[in-house]
Amino acid sequence: MFKKALVALLVLAFLPLLSVMTADGSVVNGFSGGVKEKTIYLRGTRSPLVDASLYFTIDPGVTVASAGLNISTVNSATGPWLSDVRIDFGLDQRPEWEFTGRGYGELGHQSVFSDDSLRKTIRITASGGAGTAGSIILPYGAEIISAEVNLTGRFVPESTRYTAYSTPSSSTPVPRKASPGNFDGDSKMDAAVVLDSTVYSYVHNSTGWHKISLTSGFNTIDAITTGDYDGDGDDDIAFSTPDSGKSGIYYLNNTASGTSFTQMRINGSFTAKFLVSADLDGDGRDEVVASLNQYSSNAIYLIMVDYNGTAWNSWVIGKSSSSDSSHTVYGIYPGRVNNDTWPDIVLYQTNSYQFYWFENPANTSFYSNSSNKGTNWTRHLAFSPSYGSPQRFAVGDVDSDGLDDIVTMLTGYRGSIYFHKNPGSSGTWSRYTVTSYLYYASNLAVGDIDDDGYADIVASYNYRPKRLVWFDSGGSPTSGSWTQRTIDSGLNNPSAFHVQDMDGDDDGDIILLEGTDRQVIMYENSGSGDGTEWKSNFVEVGSIKDYRGAKSVDFDGDGDQDIVVAVHGTGLVMWLENDGTPFSGSWESYVISPGRLSGATDVDVGDVDNDGDLDVVVALRGEGSVVLLVNPGNGKETFDAYYIAKNVVTGAYEPYGLDRVMFADLDKDGDLDVLFSVYYYYSAGLYWLQNSNPHSENWLRSAIHSASSYYTGFDVGDIDKDGDNDVVFLYGGYSGTISWAVNPKPAGQPTGSWAVKPIGGGLYYPQDVELYDIDGDGNLDAVVTDTYRHSIKWFHCPPNPLFASSWNVYVLGTGVTYPWRLNVADVGDDGYPDVVVTSNYPWSGTWAYYGVKWFEMNDSPFTRWERHTLDTSTANTWDTMFVDLDNDSTLDVFFTSRKDNLVRLCRLNLVYPASPYIDVGSDNQVDWQYPITLKGWTRV
Repeated sequence: MFKKALVALLVLAFLPLLSVMTADGSVVNGFSGGVKEKTIYLRGTRSPLVDASLYFTIDPGVTVASAGLNISTVNSATGPWLSDVRIDFGLDQRPEWEFTGRGYGELGHQSVFSDDSLRKTIRITASGGAGTAGSIILPYGAEIISAEVNLTGRFVPESTRYTAYSTPSSSTPVPRKASPGNFDGDSKMDAAVVLDSTVYSYVHNSTGWHKISLTSGFNTIDAITTGDYDGDGDDDIAFSTPDSGKSGIYYLNNTASGTSFTQMRINGSFTAKFLVSADLDGDGRDEVVASLNQYSSNAIYLIMVDYNGTAWNSWVIGKSSSSDSSHTVYGIYPGRVNNDTWPDIVLYQTNSYQFYWFENPANTSFYSNSSNKGTNWTRHLAFSPSYGSPQRFAVGDVDSDGLDDIVTMLTGYRGSIYFHKNPGSSGTWSRYTVTSYLYYASNLAVGDIDDDGYADIVASYNYRPKRLVWFDSGGSPTSGSWTQRTIDSGLNNPSAFHVQDMDGDDDGDIILLEGTDRQVIMYENSGSGDGTEWKSNFVEVGSIKDYRGAKSVDFDGDGDQDIVVAVHGTGLVMWLENDGTPFSGSWESYVISPGRLSGATDVDVGDVDNDGDLDVVVALRGEGSVVLLVNPGNGKETFDAYYIAKNVVTGAYEPYGLDRVMFADLDKDGDLDVLFSVYYYYSAGLYWLQNSNPHSENWLRSAIHSASSYYTGFDVGDIDKDGDNDVVFLYGGYSGTISWAVNPKPAGQPTGSWAVKPIGGGLYYPQDVELYDIDGDGNLDAVVTDTYRHSIKWFHCPPNPLFASSWNVYVLGTGVTYPWRLNVADVGDDGYPDVVVTSNYPWSGTWAYYGVKWFEMNDSPFTRWERHTLDTSTANTWDTMFVDLDNDSTLDVFFTSRKDNLVRLCRLNLVYPASPYIDVGSDNQVDWQYPITLKGWTRV
């Protein structure tokens, strides 16, 4: 630790001007040589002159009628420091006039040491104290009337690092299979889900989703399906496993509205890869249909497992002949293929590129005769695709003719979707193209989204960005004109999904498994139910990863600082609760986003509706939208979501979309508006949204600046001191620029053209900027991370920024690889600003840069600042902030990591000098001592 002592002795400069009147009225108003004034500096070694004499000549015998001497000072201030001002005619050491009073400004006030320094620094180590000495030049014979010393306590910081919240991806189970079903008999559909190798029921009611574990002890579960197998009015669950000693098909009997199930094995000889459910025999109870993955000659590969009210029996549907070769089954679906009302079964064999359908005997007498259990159903070849082997298929009534059709998908780089029209009892299955440009298509489902009687097609694909879409035929599926609509974008791995009316409003919703993010998501077809508006709801939040933008605020009003964070990879917003012991244990987390907000990259917190609780605004880089999350009153519940700027960036450019978001009152109407930046391509710019009704999506959007690209960080403050908020912002990428935009006013209507004023250039992909009065002159300066130049800079605001062509720039510090986000604060309350900076490699991939640095201002803000390391091991740190987490009046630091999936804290251990003293003359006699701990700026 060390302290700094400043002895305040200000600059002395005075300007004497002579005026002499002789008896004949002549006036002499200058010295010899035409000199009218003389400056005397009492300042250090630069000009050691401490006395001066000037003269003038008059003719002998001339009587001097009067004489006057004007004395003024530079940088004057009040103070009783002047003495012994005199005029000596003839330089005979007998002054003709002498001023004996005091009070001429700071003529005798010296504030500079003899070596021209303004302050002395004393470094105090742990082993003991230290001292310093400095000489001061005063006029000869000067009497010291008063003295003043300003002391500033500073420190070499120590810090202890803690993890507030982290999510190891290995700890979260992966959702692998799912099947919708109604377990509790209400209007909302529930779901059976396999997480890793355990079956769970998720009961969906008015209070949300309720998860119950149903199985244990299995290593692998290959398939799952739901149906009312016992005819009691609620759905049960069936699943299959290949586990040694446990293989077979199992039945989970729903005995208590989805909260309790009993397990039994209903077939132990058939290792099913695929399961579906349907009432095949017309008895009002569903049957389980099971298929092998591979089969060869003389093999039963497709069966029905039926509960007849007393026992389970297995019936053969498909058995291969002795001449059959090896085949691979890709999947099975129930469907009405012919003109009767009984469900048939559609099966696809990948190695032979053949779609078959198995005709239901469609006769109750057939099923009442147990001898028919070994009788094959009639197998029909539907078609063999001429375009190769589809990797996905689904069944549904696409053309609304009462017969189920087959939809196929070719995955890969140039994915395609085809609709194969069912001809009925006989004829050729006609093929129609739905789309031939679905790059990296991955999955497929069929169902009626918009309740128009025509089955629609839901698909996922993995190209810029990965997204979930649906195709609407508009009632003309054979026309080849299908409309593609986006449900969600920014997904990582939509591994499976089902179309089902999940909320009982008669339109198609979607339940989806996100394999990479380990989530189960329900997409609610909201609004008018036509598939143009969707709300996502988490059934299973899954792994929380890629932590990005964060803010610290007392979110629950208990007096300590919590943290709100945007989780980019998982697509959610959560807040972490500080229980008053922030450096002890993990913080409790609460997910407040109602569902997946794909690409959540930045957040800000404020009371947008002035109701006394805190709301959150989110920038979605994956969806190209801004979402407002309004607090319902209990901050631990799901917030209401409003898309106040939707699809600002669309299509392939969404990953380059929204970058930052911030609350600020731009129109001076007393409520918070929203600013956001768009990074790249067609909608690049800086925008603001005017708050007219926070509980709606009708926010007026206006551009502040959109003439360039690569817009990143911005900040808000009254730069020109006219009473409203201006905006400083970064843009330009490789030709990075910082500018500020003047709020155009009038109050309430700053929607006009914002005049953009220059600050500086020469930056290389700058990322973050913050306004702060660095040098204490009352003007807001700008601190910037110059990311690709690996430096932190600050731009000095001139006295009148409206008329300045540029601001002076100073390098604050270096030694941070790819500096990313920053925060500025006065950590020690000592009058010196501090800056904390994260380090993030800006591109995706395996590359990472590590750590967090803290820059502490030295004696002058215009030189390099002192750098301290807070962290060296955390990869790709993103956001950071100074904040007092433990209410000890000392600021701590938190930061997020997008690669290590965590929020970390640094507790700053600040040790201040105690009982500093001054020894004038170095005589080992204490002339002054401050009796207590020196913290911050102390004037004595």
